[in-house]
Amino acid sequence: MSAAPTTAELVLELRAEEIPAGYLAPAAAALREAVEKSLRESGVAAPDLQTAHTPRRIVLRAPAVPLASPRAVELRTGPPWRAAFDAEGRPTKAAQGFAAGQGVAVEALEKVATPKGEYVGARVATGGEPTVGLLARALPQAIARLPWPKSMRWGDHDFRFARPLHGVVALLGGEVVPFVVGPASSGRSTVGHRLAPTPFEVSSYAELRDGLRERFVVLDPEERRARIREGVARLAHEAGGEPWSDEGLVDTVANLCEWPVPVLGAFDEKYLVLPGDFLATIMIHHQKFFPVRAEGDGLRPRFVGISNLPSDDQSAVRAGFEWVLRARLEDGLFFWNEDARERLEARVEALGRVVFFHGAGTMLDKTHRVTAVATWLAGLHFPWATETAHRASRLCKADLTTQMVGEFPELQGRVGQVYAARDGEGEAVAEAVFEHYLPRGADDRLPETDAGFCVALADKVDTLAACFARGQQPTGSADPYGLRRAALGVLRTVLARGPRLSLSALVDEAIRGLEGTVEVTEPGAPAALREFLRVRLRVLLIQDEAFDTDLVDAVMEAGWDDPVDVRRRLEALAALRREGVLAGLITPFKRASHISKKEADEGLDEASLRHPAERELLAAYRAVERTVVGALAAGDYEAAIAGMRDLRGPVDRFFDAVMVMDPDPEVRRHRLGLMHAIARAFARLADFSLVTTE
Repeated sequence: MSAAPTTAELVLELRAEEIPAGYLAPAAAALREAVEKSLRESGVAAPDLQTAHTPRRIVLRAPAVPLASPRAVELRTGPPWRAAFDAEGRPTKAAQGFAAGQGVAVEALEKVATPKGEYVGARVATGGEPTVGLLARALPQAIARLPWPKSMRWGDHDFRFARPLHGVVALLGGEVVPFVVGPASSGRSTVGHRLAPTPFEVSSYAELRDGLRERFVVLDPEERRARIREGVARLAHEAGGEPWSDEGLVDTVANLCEWPVPVLGAFDEKYLVLPGDFLATIMIHHQKFFPVRAEGDGLRPRFVGISNLPSDDQSAVRAGFEWVLRARLEDGLFFWNEDARERLEARVEALGRVVFFHGAGTMLDKTHRVTAVATWLAGLHFPWATETAHRASRLCKADLTTQMVGEFPELQGRVGQVYAARDGEGEAVAEAVFEHYLPRGADDRLPETDAGFCVALADKVDTLAACFARGQQPTGSADPYGLRRAALGVLRTVLARGPRLSLSALVDEAIRGLEGTVEVTEPGAPAALREFLRVRLRVLLIQDEAFDTDLVDAVMEAGWDDPVDVRRRLEALAALRREGVLAGLITPFKRASHISKKEADEGLDEASLRHPAERELLAAYRAVERTVVGALAAGDYEAAIAGMRDLRGPVDRFFDAVMVMDPDPEVRRHRLGLMHAIARAFARLADFSLVTTE
């Protein structure tokens, strides 16, 4: 006779109206984490939890879930033995109450020796609860608590979900896990595509997956993505072009359909007068179509749309795709021609009718502020680009008043670039107009031109300064003005371009520019903004650039205002750590730094240093002092580290030969003066007391 199974497959399907594409993957991940946590807290291990999703369903599967929580015997202690039993050994009320509370007979109580004395103990069997009961409680809680960006109620229910919930399949080992969540009771019945609405029953994940496929639903999102990629590439090649590569679009479209069918469409060549990326934006952002590339940077008058209809004849779908795209392209062509009636320069004053945000003036006010800061930056770091930066700043926001950007806001910046070039402003000005929005996200490219660098920094720091002056700092996860992204953009741009730039000076210049246009309600804004940038720089260096946390803290404690300088110091110390010599090299300086932090500095009295180890260290210090100070000032950190290497031996011998905290106060004072001098010499490099050397 074969042994009874101890594990079984868990299958959960939540079926609803079409859920927004961006909600699906995060919700599936949250469901997996919630179910896994609930089972784990009950002692039930559920390895290899898997999820899948389509627009109308989220599915969770665990191939082998224990059928019951693990059994164990737990020794629980109660009152002291002397309080539980009297002198004749009869149980008191304390013993009786403890036994009743643990579900055991008084006779089963035992004496337990502990460091605090003898106590009453009871051995209690735990676990063994059927998992189906645990799931019946845990699953509806996990479903009800899914963190949707927006949720809704419907009918007479208080239950909230992203879209109306129609059905739930919940099975353990093929048997229904019974529960009710909102309007739905769990069962084993589901449906496929809207064109195959007849319900069918399942008893396993394989039956669910295969039954859905028979009814035109591809459950695996990666398989849908693969179908879309292959279909787009095939049809693009048939149209004599190349597929438009956009994984974000692939992900979105895969979450908009259950049975993806690529359809090749066409549009009139007259629309090719529009720049290729204008056309691509209209197709991608507004219709979720894939453009077809031509040779070079242009487009073919073709596109690929993804149908959700399981049919070999897609002619009606193709006609519908072409019809809706034609209307959009006609709008784009009309705006292109209408905008051409007025130069970009003539649109600048119209920015005075566009509010930046309440209390922060208009976009024309912002334009003047950005122009001032960008011109100041160019004069400091790129004087040859000052005129270009000034002109680009003047025009950088003008496209906000165009009809093209009004209809297709995703094109702001790019419209300004194209229109500036069309107006004869010159390639450098046009490029800087576009680059001032960069980077638009964590993975976006950075400004590459000198003028673009200046305008991009000026625009972002003005936004930061205005928001902080108005008390609009980010709080928790709320960041309506994208200030974390703006700060990260400032820092990434500075680090990529490499000028030695003071963030404090940049903040001060931006704050000064607010006068007269921004109603300042937070007088502490400059200090708060500097601290905000410091924290973001620390996060960037640790998370994005993968420097060790202790090195980042040590280097920034010695000075963080110049991001390029911070990274150079970090790179120098990180190289030493990779070589395996950092700990040994800095240990004596770390010790000197610790001592100097704790004790007052009364100055270095060289004449009072008489011990041979003192004299040797003093001589070595004087020999490298000028070199180290000059190297640190020049940012030559390799030379400064060479000075540390020269001093390491004398410092080690000093600590071996003498006690800094000598009982004689005069001796102690002189030695502390030497420690302070050495610590000061390298304080510009890092605070070595914060570096981990174990």
